Amino acid sequence: MAGLVYPQFVRWMVDNVLTVKDYSLLNKVVLGLFVALSISMIAGNIRYYLFTLSGERIVLKLREQLYRSILKQEVAFFDFNRTGELMSRLSSDSSTLQNTVSVNISQGLRNLAQVLGGFGFMFYTSWKLSAVLLIIIPPVAGMAYFFGRRIRSLSKEF
Repeated sequence: MAGLVYPQFVRWMVDNVLTVKDYSLLNKVVLGLFVALSISMIAGNIRYYLFTLSGERIVLKLREQLYRSILKQEVAFFDFNRTGELMSRLSSDSSTLQNTVSVNISQGLRNLAQVLGGFGFMFYTSWKLSAVLLIIIPPVAGMAYFFGRRIRSLSKEF
């Protein structure tokens, strides 16, 4: 979200410092940018830590449950399934799940917050321009989706 604040600082600096030539405000703008950057870095590290921790905990519980399940199997189960293959799948599948929890969900939530925050700043800056943009984007996105599928199907033919 802090990435959305930087353009607002630049806009404010151009409007109030450079245009008016009041350079005494420049220190306040630089301090504001520093504070925004610091908050962004701290929040990013906290987000990374929490999602990594939750991913590790989920994978630990999953591995424990799968391991207990494997130990409870009949001997005939191991005649049909190789132990090394089971352990390899246990390791790789749980790592995939950990990556999903710690990276993909985190990035998805971050992107959603940026889109919503971006729309908020757009409407704050110019609601008329934002309304025009919201009218234009859906048809353009629909055409891009349609032509993308069409091009993909044509490329498979060749």
